[in-house]
Amino acid sequence: MLCRLVHKAAMRLRKQDVYATAMAVGVYGERRHHGGEAREARLGETQDTAYLLQVLDALWHTGLSALPAPKFVSIALHGLVPARGHTPSLFDTPAACATAQPPPARDRARLYAAMDALNRVYGKNTLYFASAHEALDAAPMRIAFNRIPDVQTEG
Repeated sequence: MLCRLVHKAAMRLRKQDVYATAMAVGVYGERRHHGGEAREARLGETQDTAYLLQVLDALWHTGLSALPAPKFVSIALHGLVPARGHTPSLFDTPAACATAQPPPARDRARLYAAMDALNRVYGKNTLYFASAHEALDAAPMRIAFNRIPDVQTEG
C-alpha cells in the first residue's frame, strides 16, 4: 500500500511541476495516531519515483516493518519547491542512505514523462513499478475537502 501511495504522490509532483525535499511515512494501529509510529527523511529536490521508493524502503526498515498489525498508513511529501525554483544536484552519484541526493533528474525525466504520458492515454496503470503491483486496486480516488481530483491521474 505504501508503495502505491508513493507512486501516486510522485506522479502528482510531476503533474503539478513541483519537487519534494522531504518525505514522511506513518504506520498506525487500530486508531490513527495511537499505537503507531512515523519516520521522516530529508531529500534532495526530487520527483523521482524510484528514488522515493528507495527512501520508503530505508524508512520502512527503521522499525516500521516491525509494528504489529498496521491498519492505517500514510505518505506525505513536503518542502515543495516549484520547478522554476528547482536547482539540479551537482553530484551524479547517489549515496545509499535516505538523506542522499536523488539520481540526476536529466537521467530519468524523459522516462517519467513517457510513463506519465502513456498512463494518461491508456489508463493510470498501464506502466508502473513492480512494487505497486499488489496494491493496484488499493488507494482509490477520494474527494478531498479542498479540491476535486483529476480522474486521469488519480482515479
